[in-house]
Amino acid sequence: MFNLLPNEEKKDIYTTYSIRRAILGLLFLFLAGIVMCVSLIPSFVLTKAKESEILQQIEFLNTSLALKNVNVLNQAIITARDDVKVLKDFASKSTSVFDLFNKILEKKSANIRLTGILFGAVSDKRQIVLNGIAKDREALLEFAQSIGREKAFSDISLPVSNFAKNKDIEFSFSVTGDF
Repeated sequence: MFNLLPNEEKKDIYTTYSIRRAILGLLFLFLAGIVMCVSLIPSFVLTKAKESEILQQIEFLNTSLALKNVNVLNQAIITARDDVKVLKDFASKSTSVFDLFNKILEKKSANIRLTGILFGAVSDKRQIVLNGIAKDREALLEFAQSIGREKAFSDISLPVSNFAKNKDIEFSFSVTGDF
């Protein structure tokens, strides 16, 4: 084939062709960028929705923890108030345990040896359990009666089994009262 175009026109056509190719390439890149941005929009929307949901959950947890802490604190205050009330009631109507033990020890004679004194409370009644060894029956009976004469003690439970032996009697009896 014969080439009838002059060289200058060939160069112009070649540069125009190159420019059109570059424009077409840039147009494809621009369209690819637009498609990419459009395809990222749903992910962006979902991410924003998840972020707002997580922020709401964090706020809810913070408020619920604050309320839970307040409820725990209120419950602790109520419990402490009840405990103080019980202690006030106990302190106002009773003598001290030390005084009760002293009253018992004052009534003890040389023939009685105490091995244990237990103090307990069941509802409104208080109870003291005395354990020990008595030299003989008379000493044990006298000790129990002298404690029974005390105004602070209302009831003495002295089992008959304590009187089974004549000498060196191991005894255990309880004293109840509103002390």
